[in-house]
Amino acid sequence: MIHDDFLKCCGRCPFASFLAFLFTLTGTGIFCGCIYHALKITIEAVNNAFKIQYVEVDWIRMTRLGVIFVSAVMCGLCLILLIVGCLATGATRHQVYTGFRSRLSGRIATGFFSIVVYLLFIIWVITTLALVVPCIGYFILNYRCTKEVRTVETDPLSPTRCLWLGHYGLNIPKQRNDHTVCQESFVELCNRTTEAGPRYIAALCGSLLVVLGLLHFLCCLVANYAHIKDGIKLRDYEDAIKEELELSKLNRYVARYVNINADQLSVQLLYGRPIIVENLTFNKDTLNNDLQKKLKLPIEIEFLHVGKIECSFQWSSLFFRSSSTALKIKIEHVYIIVKPIQLDEKDDDESNQVIDQETIFQMNKNDLEQVEQQWQKEFEFLGEVKPTSIWGLKRLSLSIIEKVQIQINDVHVRYESYSITNIPYALGLLFDSIQISNETAKDQPSSTDNSNISQKVFQINGLAVYIDDNIENIHQHEQSQILTLMRSFSSQHSYILLPTSSMKIYLVQNHLKSSITNRKQARYELEFILNDINLKCDIKQIQILLDVIRFIQFYNFHRNYVTDPSRPKTKIIGNIKQWWHYITLVIIRTQNYLKSPTNTDAQTSSSSTTRFWFNRKILLYRLHQVIIYKNLYRTYLDNKYLKRLPVLTESKQLQMDEIEHEFDHDCLLKIRRAIFRSRANEHFSSTR
Repeated sequence: MIHDDFLKCCGRCPFASFLAFLFTLTGTGIFCGCIYHALKITIEAVNNAFKIQYVEVDWIRMTRLGVIFVSAVMCGLCLILLIVGCLATGATRHQVYTGFRSRLSGRIATGFFSIVVYLLFIIWVITTLALVVPCIGYFILNYRCTKEVRTVETDPLSPTRCLWLGHYGLNIPKQRNDHTVCQESFVELCNRTTEAGPRYIAALCGSLLVVLGLLHFLCCLVANYAHIKDGIKLRDYEDAIKEELELSKLNRYVARYVNINADQLSVQLLYGRPIIVENLTFNKDTLNNDLQKKLKLPIEIEFLHVGKIECSFQWSSLFFRSSSTALKIKIEHVYIIVKPIQLDEKDDDESNQVIDQETIFQMNKNDLEQVEQQWQKEFEFLGEVKPTSIWGLKRLSLSIIEKVQIQINDVHVRYESYSITNIPYALGLLFDSIQISNETAKDQPSSTDNSNISQKVFQINGLAVYIDDNIENIHQHEQSQILTLMRSFSSQHSYILLPTSSMKIYLVQNHLKSSITNRKQARYELEFILNDINLKCDIKQIQILLDVIRFIQFYNFHRNYVTDPSRPKTKIIGNIKQWWHYITLVIIRTQNYLKSPTNTDAQTSSSSTTRFWFNRKILLYRLHQVIIYKNLYRTYLDNKYLKRLPVLTESKQLQMDEIEHEFDHDCLLKIRRAIFRSRANEHFSSTR
C-alpha cells in the first residue's frame, strides 16, 4: 500500500521541471551574487588606474538595482514555471485540464510562457557570450601580472615594468597624456584583477546554468503543451467511450424492457436535453422473466400501458450540494394488470427443459461475453477501481437520489385471479398522483443552520385500494377496451381504502458532521402525515386477502424446493432412491421449519432446523468450484487480453464450461465481475 502511494506521488512530481527549477535558480543566484562584486571591483580598478573618474560611481548603484531586479524576476518566473509543470504532469493533468475552457487556458498559458522562456533564453545566451570578454581579459592580465610584476622584496634589481592600456583596446581619455600604468598603480591593478577575475568566471558558470535551466524549461513547456493538446483528443475519446457505455447501459437496463431508440436517448442524456416519450410499448416477456427470477415475485404482467414520460437531466447539479434539481421525471397514465403465475405449467415439462438447456447455456455464454466487453470499456475509461472510487460512485448515486424530483399522475394497478372456489376476483391500487420533491427545512431549532438540512417530501393524493369479487376479468379484452375500462373511474368498486385518502411523508437529512459522531443528534428523521384515512372491509374481502397470502407462502416454499442445491438434477426414472432421499429430507425440513419451539429446547430445535437446511458438503464443493473457476478465468483473461501463456487447454475449457453449467447466471456475473476487476487493477498497478 505504501509502495503504491509512493509510486502515485512520484507520478505526480514534475521531475524535469524541478530539475530546470534548480538549475535556473542556482545559476541566477551565482550570477547575480558574483557579477555585482565583479563589476564593482572593475569600476574601482579602472578609475584608480586612470587617476580620474573613468566610469561614473552611480553605475554601481544601478548595477545593484539591476541585480536585485533580475533575481526577483527569475525567481518568480521559475516558481511559476514549476507550478505550470506540476499542473501538466501525470494524473494531475487529468484532474485539472478536464473541461474545454481549462484545456484552452492551459494551452494559452503554456504557449505564452514558452515564448517568454525563449526570449529569456536568447538574452541569457547573449549575456553568457558577453561574459566571455572579461574572462579572457582576466586571463591576459593575470598572465601579464604574473610575468612582469616583481616586488622589491623578491628582486630589488629588476627593472620597473609598465602596462600600456592602449594595447588592450581601452579608450584612453583625452585628459590623460600618459597611457601607461606603472609601479604602485600597476601592482594595485593586478591585485584588483585577481579579486575580480574568479567572480567573472563564477558568473559565467552561473549564466551557463541559467541557459541550461531555461533550455530544460523550454523542452518541458513544449512537451506539456503537446500533452494538453492531446488531452482534447483523449477527452473526445473518453466522451465517445462514455456515450458507448451509456448506450450499453440503456440497452441492458432500458431498451431490453422498452422498445425505444437507445442511440437517440443516450445523446439526449449526455447533453442534458429533455426527453419526452409517449405511448411506450414494453417487452412483457423480459419484464415477466426478471420479475420472477430476479425479484422472486409470483406474478406476471398481462397488460402494461404508460401514456407519457418526460425526463430532464442536469449533470452539473450532481457535484454540488445545492437546492437545484438534477433529475426531473414526470410520468402520466400508468395502467398495469397482473395475474399470478401458473407454477405447475412451468415445472412439469422436464423434457423441454433438457432440450433447451444447451440453448439457454449458449445464450448465457453470449451474454457473459457481451458483459465482459462492457467491463473492458468501463475499466479502459475509469482506470483502476478501488474502494475509494466505489465510494465516489456511491456518493454520486446518493446525490442522484437526493436531487431527484418525480411526479406520477393517474396510476391504476390491478391484480386479477381466481379464488379456491374458482370465483374471479380483482385487487386494485390506484391514486391520482405521487410526488417526490425537495423542500426547504422548516420548523427547525434556531441553533440549527437550515443550509445543512435537506428535506424530501413523498406525497400521495387520492390513494385508494379495492377488492372486487365475482366479476369479469378484463385482461382478456382487447387493448383499447382495457384502456377504456382502466381509465374510467368507477364507483362500483368495493373499496377498503376510499379514494379521499392522502398521505405525506417527510424525510429530513442532517448534513452536519456532528450528526455522524453524536448519537443523540439524528442523521435522518422520518415523519408520516395521514389525512382522511377511511377503511372499510367485509368478510369476503378478508378471505380474498388470505387467499393471496396463502399463494405467496406456497410460492415461497415452491421456489425454495425448486432452487434447492441438494435437489437432484436427474430424472426420477432410474434415480428413485436419490429422489426418495430428497423427499424425506424435504419433509423433515418442513416439519422443523413449521414447528414453533415452546420449551427450553428452543435453541436445540433451531440449530436442528439450520442443520437440516444447511448442507456442508455442498458448500465445500461450491467453494472448491469457485477457486478452480477463479484460476481458469484468470488464465482465460491473461490469454485473451494480455496475450500471456499458458494457453487455456481444451480440457480446462471443458472444466470451465461444466462449472458454468452448474452455477446460476447471476452468480456467474458476480464471480466474473470480481475476478475481472481484481485482474484489471493488478495490471493497471503493474503498468503504471
